[in-house]
Amino acid sequence: VKLYERLPPPPSPDDASIWSDVAKFYLIGLGERGQSALKEFGVMDDVLARCTAVPGRMDWSPDAGPDEGVERIFTDRPIMTQVLPRDKLVGVLHQHILQSYEGKIEL
Repeated sequence: VKLYERLPPPPSPDDASIWSDVAKFYLIGLGERGQSALKEFGVMDDVLARCTAVPGRMDWSPDAGPDEGVERIFTDRPIMTQVLPRDKLVGVLHQHILQSYEGKIEL
């Protein structure tokens, strides 16, 4: 399989100089379905090593100010949501493909 991408390869998911300021990145939360899919492909341990577990989230109504969010903590979920920058996840997946599918997938 050959994959073509016009963008340069993603940065290393372990480069602290890039990932130290998470405010610069779009964060995604991996819930039960996302974690299950990543486990199926054998990459969840690599992803977990670069995530932060969160027990809940903040919600804002459309007309709320920045300090008017409502914190929601989930205690009834079978797993805890794991959060990381979207581009960091891309870097983890990129590394996984290069290491696990050498000779089968060409990037």
